[in-house]
Amino acid sequence: MLRSALAALAMLLWGTHQSHSYDTAIERAFMEVSLKLPTIASVTVCHGFGCTHRTEIGLGNGDRAKLAGLLATGRASAAAERRAVATAVGWFDRRVGPQVGTTGRIARAGFLTRTGPGQMDCIDTSRNITSLLLILDQLRL
Repeated sequence: MLRSALAALAMLLWGTHQSHSYDTAIERAFMEVSLKLPTIASVTVCHGFGCTHRTEIGLGNGDRAKLAGLLATGRASAAAERRAVATAVGWFDRRVGPQVGTTGRIARAGFLTRTGPGQMDCIDTSRNITSLLLILDQLRL
């Protein structure tokens, strides 16, 4: 109860509003790597394999407008929506990459690849894409 009250107070103070409650499996997946759920104002991006490194990225009105524009193209059909979400994932990766330091990462990097904060594995990627999907949900896109 106290945790909920503090979270609500924090959202009021920082101008974010998390009007969604998520399935416990989603919350657990984020808690497993000590990652807070994203809001429409900020997201913590995982990188460095296993969410070893985290970079909080602020999201502004321009970011929200861009996402709204990208997702608007998906209203025609289910296939169009899938393409719009794929485009949004690519945009999000390019948007956060310079701040996170992952723009030069190696695709399909494995344990034999030199790891570091600029690399990502499936744990990082799955949390980051899930974060984006949660943001899209919060924005009702």
